[in-house]
Amino acid sequence: KITTTFFRYFSKLFFKSHGTPHFNYNTLAIILNILYNLNMKKLKESYLEIKKSKFIGILYAVSSTNEVDDIINALKNEHKKARHIVYAYKIGSLEKNYADKEPSGTTRGLIDIIHRKSLDNTLVVVVRYFGGTLLGSGPLTRTYTKVASELFIK
Repeated sequence: KITTTFFRYFSKLFFKSHGTPHFNYNTLAIILNILYNLNMKKLKESYLEIKKSKFIGILYAVSSTNEVDDIINALKNEHKKARHIVYAYKIGSLEKNYADKEPSGTTRGLIDIIHRKSLDNTLVVVVRYFGGTLLGSGPLTRTYTKVASELFIK
């Protein structure tokens, strides 16, 4: 399914309606991004909807901060209409929690889960599509933590 989707997208990018090859650097960047996404180490996804806001949790195995940056950039391209893409990672002694303009402390649960599970080389991302209702700091914190926790339920 992924391969078929990729080739359909690839052919639309490279060939105009008359079959004439069309190429530019933006097209190449998109193709490389798709190829990279196919090979990324996505381990699991979770989904939660609260007051019309959609939360997508994604768990990745990562080995460097460059890989984290690549994944986040790919997610930003894939989820252009998302309001927030928050994440936390731990790679050896390096760790980071990024709230993407959400209220302070609301994404602390992401890094706490990584610590609680004693994980390493792990990236937890939550993509939020805003549904029109402000949740408040408490409910928002619980929602981010819940969607990330569901990534570890077997």
